[in-house]
Amino acid sequence: MIWIRPDLRGLFGGLDFDGFLALGQRTVKRSADGSRHTAAFVRRGGHFYVKAHHGLGWLEIARSALQGKRPILDARVEVRALTHCAALGIPVPELAAWGARGANPATRQSFVVTAELSGAERASSLLPEAARDFTFRSAFTRRLATVVARLHGAALAHQDLYLEHVFVRRDALGHFELFLLDLHRMLPAAPARSRWRIKDLAALHGSARALGATRSDAARFLRAYSGAQRLAASERELWRRCARRAR
Repeated sequence: MIWIRPDLRGLFGGLDFDGFLALGQRTVKRSADGSRHTAAFVRRGGHFYVKAHHGLGWLEIARSALQGKRPILDARVEVRALTHCAALGIPVPELAAWGARGANPATRQSFVVTAELSGAERASSLLPEAARDFTFRSAFTRRLATVVARLHGAALAHQDLYLEHVFVRRDALGHFELFLLDLHRMLPAAPARSRWRIKDLAALHGSARALGATRSDAARFLRAYSGAQRLAASERELWRRCARRAR
């Protein structure tokens, strides 16, 4: 099956499944096991990315099961994440098209096409350059905390929440937009279980510390994430567990 966003059917409507897989013109990222491949392309002046899933294989599926993990079998996980986040007002790339074929979960092929975030750059590259821009740094920290709180409040876990997967787009007036990317692992998480929150927050905390984030940055993030000036005892314990995991 292939789904194309209605307003883009004139752009992609003539492509079959293999045609979508062949769209990539410039490789951007490839997973270590070769099961995922992301490439950029331009089509009639529009800039997009296509991420192809080539099947995990039974060995990797079995390994994930033994580790208590849910294997990511195809692009459906990212498609649901993009759709759900957009509905919640969480900024993510726009979904353009996706498709899947094959009943065998070990060899199933799939793809997802998203629009390029024109003018955006990775937060992990931007923040060291903005180290002395206190106004931007503070606003970015609070905005990111609000977005992550909304994500977790909807019982969603990113599961790969490093700053390199957060993108920022700024304009000449200093306004900025923030986006979450690489959602192929995002799955619903049981609200009563804190381990998914800890995994996300520890990854974010660890990657921020590596870029020079200070205790003041962390405190600013915590206040915005929790929505309180003073943390409850349960929240303080959660943050201690996050810091231990990050270390």
